[in-house]
Amino acid sequence: MWTDGYGSADNGSVVGHLESPFAERVIVNSGNQSMPLFYDNRGPSSYSEAYRDLEAEQSDWLAYDAEALTLHFHGSTAKDHNIETDRLYVVVEDDRNGSAVVYHPRPEALLSDGWQEWTIGFDEFGDVDLRHVKRLTLGVGDRSNPQPGGDSVVYIDDIGLTSGATQSNVEE
Repeated sequence: MWTDGYGSADNGSVVGHLESPFAERVIVNSGNQSMPLFYDNRGPSSYSEAYRDLEAEQSDWLAYDAEALTLHFHGSTAKDHNIETDRLYVVVEDDRNGSAVVYHPRPEALLSDGWQEWTIGFDEFGDVDLRHVKRLTLGVGDRSNPQPGGDSVVYIDDIGLTSGATQSNVEE
């Protein structure tokens, strides 16, 4: 369901392990699996992204009084990560080609070898029409100023829309 940059000179991402099982089964926040997002920003790629086009029933983010996008991620200390250039980000796009990029506030967050929750309030997505979201993108790097960076992995789990007391899954 996620499209990565495998085979692209511009996008250094690979979603999943190259051999079965493709999803991660050991480093998991909840449930049975998480999504490994391998990134290689050393060049020629200097950013890495994976995106998912949302189904119609997933496009209205304001339904059920949702107020934020929440995801859990687990970084890695096992590979080369550059905190100057490798930042975790989320891009939300609507069906009118409006988009917003939100960077994780801590550049060193991807160095953590434990699970972290990242909640992004809908106000951070600016003018994006959250009743008509068509694509969710996860990335590592600097989308507006691509520069060579590191080579590592981040695990993603439990992506959902949240309000004060409820959570609705976009993707697990």
